[in-house]
Amino acid sequence: MKALLVVGNGITIDLIQTFKIKNVDAMNMFRLGAEVTTPTTNEKGFLSNKHCKHLWALGARPGLAENEAMQIIENIITCGNVVSLDPSSDPASMNDNIYMQAYYELTSYLRSLFVEYNRRFDMPSHDLINKWGWVRKISELADNPGVEEITIISFNYDIFIERLLINLGIKFNCPPFTSSENKISIIKPHGSIAFKRKNGTATKPIVKESFENLDINEIEVDFNSVAHDDAYVPLIPPAGDSNRGQAKWIQQLQKCCLERAKGLSESDLLIIGGLSYWSVDRLEIDKILVALPRSVSCKMVNPNSPPSLDMVVSALFKNYTLYTTIDSLDI
Repeated sequence: MKALLVVGNGITIDLIQTFKIKNVDAMNMFRLGAEVTTPTTNEKGFLSNKHCKHLWALGARPGLAENEAMQIIENIITCGNVVSLDPSSDPASMNDNIYMQAYYELTSYLRSLFVEYNRRFDMPSHDLINKWGWVRKISELADNPGVEEITIISFNYDIFIERLLINLGIKFNCPPFTSSENKISIIKPHGSIAFKRKNGTATKPIVKESFENLDINEIEVDFNSVAHDDAYVPLIPPAGDSNRGQAKWIQQLQKCCLERAKGLSESDLLIIGGLSYWSVDRLEIDKILVALPRSVSCKMVNPNSPPSLDMVVSALFKNYTLYTTIDSLDI
């Protein structure tokens, strides 16, 4: 049997609550912006008029309410998605477009934010780690001789799950960057703070990453020295859509996700967890879902499942079960 896990921000939120990580907010990306350091000077106050003048002009502020923060981000990403539809678009032509400049600032800021979150996560004991449902279920699948392959498609920038698995001695691959005989593979189609350009250096605090034609072979994965001082920022902001991205690394990761989805048969397992299913990024998730067999065993974990996602999954998969907690999930 093969298992495919498609997970989103809800998993990170659950982890933060379970391990009681202080001063980490995965729901409101602007709330702690005054505590985030800049990439080149390590000066606190990254989210400011000084360092992110376009984001600031659009209303982004530390302490902003969650719904207001998300609306600003969604407006910026919607603009970025539309611009990326034009294959002839030139980043230089967008120098006077406040939304596109804010998009570049947001991408760089988010990397620094999650690098700071990563610093604030102190590794729990093995006993505590194994009490967290998601790690326990992944471990159960890994230990099951009847499971030949486990693929985790994660839309999260953080590396919390990766760090927990490493601490437990559970090996995994990061396709398409690394490949081996490991049963577990983790794919990050929206990028990761562990992604960095090979031989990358800090050249400027804000970079127009989204239109850089960076190839996957120019990126490496490093969980040991996560930093935010490279000029390239391989992330797609929340509610972004990698289907619209022109950068090679985005397209190659998306291809990798679809190949894994198409590799499942009707006797395999699909687990969906913590997906938000925003209107501007659902096409990307839909492409993964429709690539799967209709009779696959589908299990979704979400205490507040988005109604639209629940209806889509119900329509696609006849063997679908919804769980409100990971602990109640029966594999």
